Amino acid sequence: MLYPAWSALRQATLIVLAVGLVGPTATGCATSKAKSDSGGVPPEDSASPCDGPECNGIDDDCDGLVDEPSEPTTPTWHPDVDGDGYGSAEEAVTACEPPSGHIADDTDCNDSDPHQHPGAWDTAADGQDSDCDGVDPECPADGVARQAWSGDQTVRTMADAEALCDGHDGVDGAVTVELTDWADLAPLSCLCVATGGLRITDNAALTSIDGLPSGRSLGRVVEVTDNPLLTSTIGLAGTSWTDVPTGDERLLLRENASLADISGFDGWRSLDLLQVRDLPSLTELTGLDDLAVATESVEVRDNLALERLSGLRALVSADELRIEDNPVLTELPGLVALRTPRYLTVGGNALTDLSDFAGVVAIDARLTVRNTTMMTSLSGLSGLQRLGGLEVSDNAGLQSLAGLADASAAGGISGSVVVVSNIELTDLVGLDWVTWIDGDLHLGTSSGPSRLGSLSGLDQLGWVTGDVSVARQREMTSMRGLGSLQEVGALRIDGTGTSSTVPFTLDGLDQLTRIHGTLLVRDHPSLLDLRGLDALTSTGDVLMLDNPALRALDGLEQLREAGQVMVLRNGRMEDVLALYGLLDFSDICVQVPGNEDEPDGLLEALGATEACP
Repeated sequence: MLYPAWSALRQATLIVLAVGLVGPTATGCATSKAKSDSGGVPPEDSASPCDGPECNGIDDDCDGLVDEPSEPTTPTWHPDVDGDGYGSAEEAVTACEPPSGHIADDTDCNDSDPHQHPGAWDTAADGQDSDCDGVDPECPADGVARQAWSGDQTVRTMADAEALCDGHDGVDGAVTVELTDWADLAPLSCLCVATGGLRITDNAALTSIDGLPSGRSLGRVVEVTDNPLLTSTIGLAGTSWTDVPTGDERLLLRENASLADISGFDGWRSLDLLQVRDLPSLTELTGLDDLAVATESVEVRDNLALERLSGLRALVSADELRIEDNPVLTELPGLVALRTPRYLTVGGNALTDLSDFAGVVAIDARLTVRNTTMMTSLSGLSGLQRLGGLEVSDNAGLQSLAGLADASAAGGISGSVVVVSNIELTDLVGLDWVTWIDGDLHLGTSSGPSRLGSLSGLDQLGWVTGDVSVARQREMTSMRGLGSLQEVGALRIDGTGTSSTVPFTLDGLDQLTRIHGTLLVRDHPSLLDLRGLDALTSTGDVLMLDNPALRALDGLEQLREAGQVMVLRNGRMEDVLALYGLLDFSDICVQVPGNEDEPDGLLEALGATEACP
């Protein structure tokens, strides 16, 4: 049995011992002063084991020891609300153990967005510092993406766009945007670089191409097709345009029903192909004023409302320039710098002459004027010095070729000449300077009537390397106008569709001595003989076919060399004596319905046997 006095004394002693051994402690920590700073038993002569500022009676580093020398402070914890592994410097707490939702890191600059923290991908020019470095990056000035996808990419949905932008700011290839429901290109605000250019096609809701980041670099390939609500390309203004690795640089603007403004292409100085086609809302073609060279083709075609072409003011040369089938186009003032298109095609417009091409000095491949209704002459080519070829066809109101006279310095045409189906054209005056044609000469009609009654204008023509073809000329009575012609590749005269009441002769070919290829005369209802070919000594094949009025071959008396000779289905043929002078030929087949003694007499004289097909 314990006595009350002894019990009270024992309790007081225990309290004193507890205070002496434990001492004051920090909340949540339990340490013992019985241990030294190193955790061992302090030496007996150590009067004060801790005498620095850290001696606050608290176990600051929660290691079970109180007031040890150089004791660290209590840990600080930072909230990580967005759970991205990075904490906010605000609302920090100190505790031995991290409270729930707290971490040691304090570098997050936006603890409400898990995509915004140090090391995160920072999309350029989006107004947001995603990687917490204090700046919003710009698109690379050198046009080299920080991180680029390899190869062409196609985007159709928002998910596609998000995937494209995930950790990347560029594409080493082309980007195709198709079949989206977007109104603009804001979903591609990450796209700083596309080395292969941009294709925008079949986007039913697209009204603009705004939304790409500032400072972007795109390869010079842009295709904008079949976007029915798109009104302008101005959204591409400010783009830095770069060379395309493939070298195939092109701008294609086609079949956009509402597109009325073509701009945003400053800096395009050269390309391979430009197409402005099927844009029914385009009334004036402006812009593209830096473009100087097109190595392949410039095509402005099938634009129903286009009235004026005032852009392209720097264009000097193009392999092919085609201004076609713009039915209300009356002015081309933008082509003031044009000098050397290899091919120039003008047709189906409302132009009255060619004065907008006054600066052109050479067309080395071919000038084509076709299907015009308002043009009465080819006047306006006042600077033309060289012409490589000529096609004038299906021009309902054309009355004269006089505008071509300015090319007389060339002396000849280094390509074919085709003049067909111009119902009001009566002669070829304007070609008086042509002494040679290195190609074919086709005169006739491929469809409908023709009033070409004279070959006047070809009086200086001495030789043609290709075919000379005169076909279906209903008012032509002779070949007069070719009086200087000496040598041709072939001569083909086709009277199909002409009247038997209009007499026709071959007079005018008096100087023609050699035909390298075929001599063909067919289906001419009023041709009686071949007088006019009296100087001809050598030809390839001779084909006289289906000429109902042809009676004799008079005119071929000087002919000595020929290939095959075929005189067939000429219902009134009665005299082939002109062939008796032949010395060298391959095969011969002659039908002479009007003379029973022929062709046997001819075959005997030539020492030949008949070889008919």
